[in-house]
Amino acid sequence: GARSEVQEIILDQERSEASGGMRWADLFSGRVVRLLTVGVMLQLLQQVTGINMFVSFGPRIFQSLGLDASSLQTLLMAALFVATLPALYFIERFGRKTLLICGAVGMLLPSVIMAILGMIFMRQEDGKIEVLSNAAGSAIVASVFFFVVNFAYSWGPTTWVYCAEIFPLKVRGHCVGLTTMAEWTGVFIINQLTPMMLSSMGFGAFIIPAAFNLVAVLFACWLPETKGVLLEHMDQIFDARFGKQQGAGDFGSKSDVRCPSSQKADGSPACNADSSDQTSVSSV
Repeated sequence: GARSEVQEIILDQERSEASGGMRWADLFSGRVVRLLTVGVMLQLLQQVTGINMFVSFGPRIFQSLGLDASSLQTLLMAALFVATLPALYFIERFGRKTLLICGAVGMLLPSVIMAILGMIFMRQEDGKIEVLSNAAGSAIVASVFFFVVNFAYSWGPTTWVYCAEIFPLKVRGHCVGLTTMAEWTGVFIINQLTPMMLSSMGFGAFIIPAAFNLVAVLFACWLPETKGVLLEHMDQIFDARFGKQQGAGDFGSKSDVRCPSSQKADGSPACNADSSDQTSVSSV
């Protein structure tokens, strides 16, 4: 119940205080460095899957299609905002992992479509892109909006939630800061490379984010679900996913953690360290 959850939070705080102050070396050893790798991968993939190709260079793309770039870019940003709102409900209803998988697939498909249409119906002269088919141009515009909507409800907000909840209390602030730095590194890379890719490859450049979206699908399938898992139990599901036994020598280990006394409806314990997708049931 709620009382056992509060007790777990207090125990976790006491363990954190007893282990002394945070050292930078703590971030690069044991379980923490593996979790940090997961967080950095998530934040980098959030950007290299291609969202800033449209947020930053949408007007250039629309203009090359002979369309009203300003109006379409305004509509695109409105779609990005509105499509983010359902995530407030979806993230707890369907879980983080489901949103990441669906969003990555939803970004992969339009990226492939734009790359194929661009290579077939595009002509490029003096760095300027011209699409030879109005139907292909319309399909590219629809694909851009479809991509942005799928990003907005999934990888946009979900990566921040996931990164905020997977790290041990003692190093959480520093780890989240490093993953955020990785996100901005991705922003810099995309903003620097996109103009060069569009100039040299035209819309065929979208095959590159398509490849990263495929990586994002596979990575999201590997991630454990964290919906409903107490922050104090994150080490258990990730140790199971990493295929690593818990041990007292590993930073942040909770080998002495006692699972809540509450049980699921089928009588099984609410906490199971052997399950890679373990969730904790709470009754408040």
